[in-house]
Amino acid sequence: MRFILGLISLIASIALAVCIQIFANFDILHFGVLMIVPAGAIAIGYISTTGYFKGMEKSNVYLTPLRMVFAIIIAIISMISIEYIVYLFTSVDPETYNTIYSLDKGAHISEFEVEGYGQMTFLNFKRYMIESTPMSFSLKHKEIFSVTSVTGLYILNSIDYLGIIIGAWLCGMKLKDKSYCHQCNTYRQILPIFNLPKEQGEVFIHELESVLSTEDDIKISSFLNQYSYNQSVSKQEHYLCNVAYCLNCPTAILSIELYEYNSKKAVVKNESFEYEKEIYKSYINYVFKNLEMKNNKKAIV
Repeated sequence: MRFILGLISLIASIALAVCIQIFANFDILHFGVLMIVPAGAIAIGYISTTGYFKGMEKSNVYLTPLRMVFAIIIAIISMISIEYIVYLFTSVDPETYNTIYSLDKGAHISEFEVEGYGQMTFLNFKRYMIESTPMSFSLKHKEIFSVTSVTGLYILNSIDYLGIIIGAWLCGMKLKDKSYCHQCNTYRQILPIFNLPKEQGEVFIHELESVLSTEDDIKISSFLNQYSYNQSVSKQEHYLCNVAYCLNCPTAILSIELYEYNSKKAVVKNESFEYEKEIYKSYINYVFKNLEMKNNKKAIV
């Protein structure tokens, strides 16, 4: 499945970038922000590998370094394919001698020769475009500086390849963060079970550690069962308790996340806070019973 979905997202990323460049005359692949951040390449790298990683998740395939490298290769293929297809559409207008994107107007760029580069094959055309296109950087519509040296232009061009790799890596990290059970070879399901205001968090964690140390099913279950998910709490600074589980394992992962206000007063996850405990699923049987009851009600409706 991962190869089929990977092929679909690869084709989609190529088609998207090519259509934007040909019909809107906007080179999204080489679009950058803040002077050197290859935002366009990062986006294309991310989109081109989305299907591959989604297929891995659906097929319960664990993300290894080798599979990450394969995803990066997919992203690089998308970049080269975009540049080549755009090259196939590049022609010279017979009236203005400007380059245009067309299959039926003007002569294709490959029919021309440029001094120092020879016939405009794909590689020669790419080399010509890199070496003869100065890169200027502007801030608030004012040009700050421009790069005209061949070495500088190749360095800037290579940043786009770095962006493609970063895009694929970012997409893969979303899958890497998902809890995986190596015993069952499956991705665990994540289920939020309750939340509580931030000011209650430290006391709760201390009490949780204490009750877990008893390894008493009834005590632990009774302690956890007194908490529930409150929608109004989720709109303020709070702790969120999740359980990651797979159907066949007797254990699960109890995790706690901290959500705090950022500078814009939005409630976001604090990535520096981390709390995980492996527990027996018997401690939270009430959670699965409630979930089963909800599913049965949905099935009846």
